[in-house]
Amino acid sequence: MSVASSIDDVSSPWWRWSIKEMVFAISYIAVFLSMMAYMGTNNGLFWLCAIASAVLTFTFLICIPLGYFVFPGFVITLIMILLCNPMFMFFSFVMAINGLLHYVLLGRAATADRTWSFKQVLVRSTSATCFAFLVGILIGLPGYTKLVEFKRGVQLTDLSDRLAYEESSNAAGLGNQSVPPLGVKIDADFVDEEYQLSYENYWGRVSGLRALHSGRVETFTKSPGFGVGRFGRTSIERMSYPELQNIGFDVVPEAQLDQLDWQQRRQLKQVTELIDDKRSFHWQGVRDFVDPEASGFVVEPKVAFGYRPHAFTLPLQNVGQKFLGAASLKLSRLQLISLLRFESPRAYVLDQLPRMDQLVAETTPTRVLTEFERASIKKLTTNGKSILYQPLANDRLEMVGAIRAYDSCLNCHNVRRGELLGAFTYQFEAASTKETH
Repeated sequence: MSVASSIDDVSSPWWRWSIKEMVFAISYIAVFLSMMAYMGTNNGLFWLCAIASAVLTFTFLICIPLGYFVFPGFVITLIMILLCNPMFMFFSFVMAINGLLHYVLLGRAATADRTWSFKQVLVRSTSATCFAFLVGILIGLPGYTKLVEFKRGVQLTDLSDRLAYEESSNAAGLGNQSVPPLGVKIDADFVDEEYQLSYENYWGRVSGLRALHSGRVETFTKSPGFGVGRFGRTSIERMSYPELQNIGFDVVPEAQLDQLDWQQRRQLKQVTELIDDKRSFHWQGVRDFVDPEASGFVVEPKVAFGYRPHAFTLPLQNVGQKFLGAASLKLSRLQLISLLRFESPRAYVLDQLPRMDQLVAETTPTRVLTEFERASIKKLTTNGKSILYQPLANDRLEMVGAIRAYDSCLNCHNVRRGELLGAFTYQFEAASTKETH
């Protein structure tokens, strides 16, 4: 505003510019171009703000030199009603500052001793717009910088080599235990599970990574509160998944649960009360292990931005404590069965819940399947069920649960929807029996 007040030569024609005026004009253009670069030239809301600001300036240029003050006030009010609302997020703040400054200018013009010239109106109005945009840049800049740093650490992962065994197995006719040409039976349970695994039911990590990968960082930085943490439900924290940890089969003590990431604690609290039977126990394990958001934004088939290997992130004993407690059971074993990687299905042997980053190594120990596991795989391939189980001696229980190809899996895996991708094999034992060991 100080620049504007210093340019008050009423007698000077509007087409003649002094050095001060030219410096001001260049400064304004520089701020506008900086804002355009910061927002992105493809940002529609930026251009909407720019057009609205131009309308304000044009209205002032037409009306104030003629002594008309009502119509500019009406235009300011209309623009603020249309643009100053939460839907436009960051831009609401910029236009609110711009509109309020123009109200101040309108009041000063109405009470001025002499009529403002065209040039005075132009300088003051563009100064108001320049100031509003500058404030927006300064407030959003920390979030922008933080996001750029985060993007540098996000990897683009090619999964072709990791999933090459699917191609070779299908070519050799080994594919998921002779799936019939018409495909697996799709039942109501599968449809419900697939819906729960759809992207829209998650926090929006994939949409965030998509915007980040495409370069539309303004989607994040121009948000309510003027930071990357408040773009809808997506932020750097939600896009930053915690590092994978080895999770054992025992119940994790309450004190150690505080070490979990805040998202993990929230999810654990949400799902614990919902797990009340064998199927829901298995499904929660699949949901945690598969987690389509963890796979990131699939740029092209088998190429993902922000990929994290499939793994358990929650202690399954804690998640299923309601079901396990009611049944007086404890989980003594959970292993992943691979169907395509070997000549015949085998189970990976680990001392903790499965993690795919540990299972890709050739040295990872495996074992042949039990008779019950082989029979279960054969049935699960075509019957569409989620789990099969049988009681064992000494109050033990053996269970095999399907991991199927949901819609979110098809971007990377060369399988059909509903096809069996793998399975979890569980072994439970009576809580009292295990406690005596």
